[in-house]
Amino acid sequence: MFIRFFRSKYFLQYLIFFVFAISLWIDVLISPVNIKPDQQTSGATWLDMAYSYFPLATIILSLVLLISQALVFNQVHDNHRLAERNQLLVAAFYVMMMCSAPILVHPNIMILINFLMIIMMNTMFNILGRHEPYGQVFDASLLAGTAALLYFPAVFFILFIWLCFVVFQIFTWREWTISTLAFLLPYLFLGSYYYWTGDFLEAAKSYISKFTDIKPVVVAANTYSYIVWGLLALQIILVFNRMMHGISETTIDLRKKNRVVLLFLFVVAVSAVYSGENFRLHLTLAAIPVSAIFGTYFSHSKKLLIPEIITTLILIVIFAGKFISMK
Repeated sequence: MFIRFFRSKYFLQYLIFFVFAISLWIDVLISPVNIKPDQQTSGATWLDMAYSYFPLATIILSLVLLISQALVFNQVHDNHRLAERNQLLVAAFYVMMMCSAPILVHPNIMILINFLMIIMMNTMFNILGRHEPYGQVFDASLLAGTAALLYFPAVFFILFIWLCFVVFQIFTWREWTISTLAFLLPYLFLGSYYYWTGDFLEAAKSYISKFTDIKPVVVAANTYSYIVWGLLALQIILVFNRMMHGISETTIDLRKKNRVVLLFLFVVAVSAVYSGENFRLHLTLAAIPVSAIFGTYFSHSKKLLIPEIITTLILIVIFAGKFISMK
């Protein structure tokens, strides 16, 4: 029912989508100050401070940003013809995965990081087929560099950009040089600030130490999260295997764009090594490529019984967890 319903894009689907997104945050909207301590990790000190002073406003702003990026990503997916029909499926799956654990239904840095990554992926798609795409390369690399300043593991997404160059067969020195300089540009501005304040050496040593100070990945989550993520993993395995067989049947441009999506997922997995205690937040980066894969596959698939059952079970567990926590 979920997949078949959101495979179309009409006013009713948009209306239900907004209700669906709000319902996933209903518990924190009702009681913004009663979030459990182990669910308050946002991944950024400034965001924790904003939440402590303005809890409801921060939650509403985070939800608006989440819904906005879901719709933007859905449109990116449609614009680049990754699906065979206009649909709202990508946005629906994206919001569901971004709310799949209690720690995610809370203002967190990944909501902002994912927005930057969605815009970056759209920019990388726009590079395909362009002659001398210097502007697009600069924009994508600048977005990746900005994301890396806000969330350190995102530093690996310069690797994603370079791997996309290989997929697009871009081997001229200009694009590679521009991508490197644009990625480093936010660090140049921040370094200038620290140099001006006399803290440059200390800040540089602190940042460089992050490359060698690999903290143990903390996977701790509640029972509901393990069940939901287990069901999502099963869904991904079923879809991924079938989708890989279908990629070879598409056009060259679509094959390259699908490879970009898979490369994004690969870099998310690689960068997880540096996520440490923020591993659960880090997993939300995977919501971008996974929702794109789901949207591409389910847009034309006729065998939806098992995926519908799995998706329904996921939603039941998510809402059951909310109902119990609100008692």
